[in-house]
Amino acid sequence: MDESTIRVMIQPTQGKSHSGYMVVRHAPLEKIILFDYQKTRNVERGKKLLGNFQGTLQSDGLNLYPIICKDLKLTPAGCMDHCRRGFDKALINDKMRATQALDLIRPLYAVEDTAREQSLNAEARLALREEKSIPLFQEFIAWCNDTLRQVTPKSPIGKAVIYTLDRKVQLGRFLEDGNIEISDIMIENGIRPLALGRKNFMFAGSEDGARRLAIGYSIIGTCIKNGLNVRNYMNHALTELPKRMSKNIDDLLPTNWKDPDDLI
Repeated sequence: MDESTIRVMIQPTQGKSHSGYMVVRHAPLEKIILFDYQKTRNVERGKKLLGNFQGTLQSDGLNLYPIICKDLKLTPAGCMDHCRRGFDKALINDKMRATQALDLIRPLYAVEDTAREQSLNAEARLALREEKSIPLFQEFIAWCNDTLRQVTPKSPIGKAVIYTLDRKVQLGRFLEDGNIEISDIMIENGIRPLALGRKNFMFAGSEDGARRLAIGYSIIGTCIKNGLNVRNYMNHALTELPKRMSKNIDDLLPTNWKDPDDLI
């Protein structure tokens, strides 16, 4: 789960816009991505979007998510990409220590690359992580504990170390379940079209427009996650929808749709 800002014209606009949020949920095993426009972000809105979901919620370090996980009894998982970015930023101020941290993090990603290249399933990926990644992660956390005593808390390197230690359990969650990714980069990739679009359309003309935009991004994003030809899907779905009752559209959902051209 992640979010990104979007400018929205509030009616009557009087030339003013509001900074709202596109909250994005991605179910990697089901290959579904959902965008929702929210005027503000808070715990209650996040809980409502998750509904009766049970399981692991992977997110960045935003302080809303631990509260949501606690209230909904979800298992929180962190993102090593966000951890790594803190040390990237610290390179300017403390190149030696920041480089040491990045050198300790890099092999963790090499293990993930190996699992991806070998197309390992969740069970095999977990076994590889138990053999290779757990000792690497433990070495990294030990380094953070040692370094914490040597740096000031408000320095860039200090902030990166504290971020890591405060979230070490969540960051290490991928070592317990082969279905969990090392980072939430998959959802960040899903958000990228929104970031690119903002540079073109700049803002949504209304809150209803922002909600419709979220629907469009959800449909197209889920098509992409399922490897569908988006143009073929949209042509077929928009042709078929006027012929259907709302209770008879399951086969038109991107997760169920089969391209007729592929069935010939």
